[in-house]
Amino acid sequence: MTNSSHWYGTCDVSVATSSDVEVKRAHDRLPKSTHETLSAFANKEGGVLILGLDEKSGFESVGVRDAAKLVADLGPQCSEFEPPIRADIKTRRFESVDLIVAEIPETLPAQKPCHLKSMGIYQGSFIRVGDGDRRMTQYEILAALDEGALSRSEIQTRTGLPRQTVLRWLDRLKRAGLVESLGRNRNEIRYQRTGQQRLTEADDVNG
Repeated sequence: MTNSSHWYGTCDVSVATSSDVEVKRAHDRLPKSTHETLSAFANKEGGVLILGLDEKSGFESVGVRDAAKLVADLGPQCSEFEPPIRADIKTRRFESVDLIVAEIPETLPAQKPCHLKSMGIYQGSFIRVGDGDRRMTQYEILAALDEGALSRSEIQTRTGLPRQTVLRWLDRLKRAGLVESLGRNRNEIRYQRTGQQRLTEADDVNG
């Protein structure tokens, strides 16, 4: 996690625009997209979620109505992931209002992708891109294989995903019938797409 996680110590709201800090208005409830941000930070290098700042109003400090309730809601939500997210959640006083600041650690590479269990690994895994979150799906790897067979290291280079994440996704995609392995080239197994174009509902649930 970068030093930007401590922006609240200097009250430098401009740092809230960095890629490892996400702000949400969340005046009286957790936003519906909270799980996306939690997963996305855990699948990259960690980050900080701040509740009580309104980005659309120039990062105005609107605060949260009931800090204790939001902390109580956010903690259990972090436990709904696989693996669970061990966030450091605190209430901070800033410009006469209460903010919730949650520091999200990076998930260990061998345990990625971190996903919301109720949504399944394919639909519940997200990744951080710029200052936003997007779903991490099988297309991260399938898109890289559109141009032909690639090795694991080549897929990793094209997608920017960690080594262990690529290996885990390749294993699932092979079991789902979307990817097949070929012979070795320079001591690395190469992979290519099969004729199947998408996952079935069963693949998504059991992934």
